[in-house]
Amino acid sequence: MSDNSPSWTRRSFLEAVGRAGGAAALYETMTAMGLLGVPDVFAGPPQIPPSHGNGKRVVILGAGIAGLTAGYELLKANYEVIILEAKPVAGGRSKTVRYGDVIEQIGHPPQTCKFENNSDFYLNAGPGRLPYHHTAILHYCNVLGVQLEVYTMMTRANFFQRNQSWNGASMVNRQIANDTRGWISELLAKAVNAGDLDNELQVKGVDKDGLLSLLSTFGDIDPCDDYDYLGSSRSGYARTAGTPR
Repeated sequence: MSDNSPSWTRRSFLEAVGRAGGAAALYETMTAMGLLGVPDVFAGPPQIPPSHGNGKRVVILGAGIAGLTAGYELLKANYEVIILEAKPVAGGRSKTVRYGDVIEQIGHPPQTCKFENNSDFYLNAGPGRLPYHHTAILHYCNVLGVQLEVYTMMTRANFFQRNQSWNGASMVNRQIANDTRGWISELLAKAVNAGDLDNELQVKGVDKDGLLSLLSTFGDIDPCDDYDYLGSSRSGYARTAGTPR
């Protein structure tokens, strides 16, 4: 490194990661560096004895989702709960806007929602969806009877089901994708390794060893296993985290 090379600091490194990969890459990097605490897998609400809060008072700052759920659990344990919220409404960043609602932002004039009155139109001005792995908030939605709508999108967490496959059970998208890649890679690697495609590879100028190495990575297969596809840890947990054994 020359004397004119810039010196790297932890902050400058993280800024570079954020610029290159966005918030998700920055979050994962900070987690790997131990700069962010990773919460434990949600395995159910806290088990507090019903009389634990007898004669005790708790003040919670903020009526967002965390404050409200904490207050809910503490009330069940007979605590006297006071929640302080600076805004005129509860919910924190979770805010549904309907006809006549006023949105106030610092530095901007108030905006009044002008959707058609008595219509079903609404706007989620905060979080737009609940990912499948946010099991804690989904648990409280179920307990409190919060109505949820299906948010249709394609992710590797989607489930597919057809009566003619997987004995009629549902299968997660990521496993279908990884199994498909594994089986295709196994068939192609065996054909390449046996010399069945030598002519085609030579005509196209494809390096045989390089292709086998690529297939090993692409399909998660190992030459030590004779390129047999034996399943892949890329498909996720054998048992979904937080579910009963």
